[in-house]
Amino acid sequence: YEHDHGTAQIMQIFADGAAVNRLLGGEQGVIVLDRTPFYGESGGQVGDTGTIRTANGIFAVADTQKQGDAFLHFGHVVEGSVTSGEAAETQIDVDRRAAIKRHHSATHLLHKALRSTLGTHVQQKGSLVDERRTRFDFSHDKPLSADEIARVETMMNAQILRNAPVTIEQMGRDDAQKKGAMALFGEKYGDVVRVVSMGEDGGDVVRVVSMGDDGFSIELCGGTHVARLGEIGIAKVVSQGAVSAGVRRIEVVCGLAALEHLAHSDALLAESAALLKTDGEHLPERIAALQQQLKAQEKDIQTLKRQLAQGGDGGSIDVKTVKGWKTLALQRDGLDNATLRDTADQLRDRHGADVVVIGSADGDTARLIVSVNKTAKALHAGNIIRELATHIGGKGGGRHSGGKGGGRPDFAQAGGKTPAGLPAALAALADALPDNT
Repeated sequence: YEHDHGTAQIMQIFADGAAVNRLLGGEQGVIVLDRTPFYGESGGQVGDTGTIRTANGIFAVADTQKQGDAFLHFGHVVEGSVTSGEAAETQIDVDRRAAIKRHHSATHLLHKALRSTLGTHVQQKGSLVDERRTRFDFSHDKPLSADEIARVETMMNAQILRNAPVTIEQMGRDDAQKKGAMALFGEKYGDVVRVVSMGEDGGDVVRVVSMGDDGFSIELCGGTHVARLGEIGIAKVVSQGAVSAGVRRIEVVCGLAALEHLAHSDALLAESAALLKTDGEHLPERIAALQQQLKAQEKDIQTLKRQLAQGGDGGSIDVKTVKGWKTLALQRDGLDNATLRDTADQLRDRHGADVVVIGSADGDTARLIVSVNKTAKALHAGNIIRELATHIGGKGGGRHSGGKGGGRPDFAQAGGKTPAGLPAALAALADALPDNT
């Protein structure tokens, strides 16, 4: 895979898992060549795409995989036919290969930058390198801060700007270790290994062992690389997240993919600034001002809701004496639980009621709140709401009861999916009260 094209002979063809002699136009299959410039997916790097041409047809390669010592070219015939034994011209997708190279070499810069920034406990746990990004999993127990991400990006791009050459050497395992090569994944290596070196200035040099030519191998760095780091262009961290306990994931884009990401970010910034009638430089303070304004308006809205719920709309609050208890039972739709709670408590205190029940319909949801005056020792809010909640298809509970019944004697709430039952629930208050006459 050090070349982007070549000549070969078709050794075998497979279709639907069986060996065949020929593939016709439109048919999908797998071709095995005697030699190939295509990189087979391994070590986190995706396989190459491209074309295999014979005198009689063209086979479009959509993916290349390794199986033992064989390279499998997956694809379909786009023109004519291809036959086992034919001579072929092979051509990889050069632009895609170049983009993959950029991201693969950037992976090693990223690993080194993470270790320098976070500590030597950082070890690679997995990777995926393709033409759009490098996705890197590593050992670390918390998210990277904005400052840490900035330091990682700066370290990577400093190496890219220095444009140092990338060297690849075959050497004995002992010689590689003496040179400072770092083994990954705790894998075993053969006697001959492949060492990829890049970067400058002593501590910033990245050396990683990969793809032993004899015996066991680690293929993380057995893939394709740029000749000089400047070919990467630019590296930009675009995301981070958790994979599992103690393992983080970070994604980086390079080259044209990085330019596309930055262009998209600039477009979003410009669009957001235009919507808020400002420019990009003043967007944060404009957002902060709108957040303060929204917070103040939400506070005003909650105040108005409470006023309306308490009769601020001019409606009367009808306090009734039922079985010797001063009661309030009313419906105020569209209120959330917090507003209902505050309203019930304020109405109870303002009118000296023994018990206040408020129902509220909000779409398909019904809510009930029961607030009991602490002086009314014979009343229990949880007992009352259990009887009322059946009318709205729910169960009642106290403030800390999780909706299972019981709870505090002075407060209980319930929810259900039958708003039409609220009038019946309010009317049922009389039956739920003990006699206090």
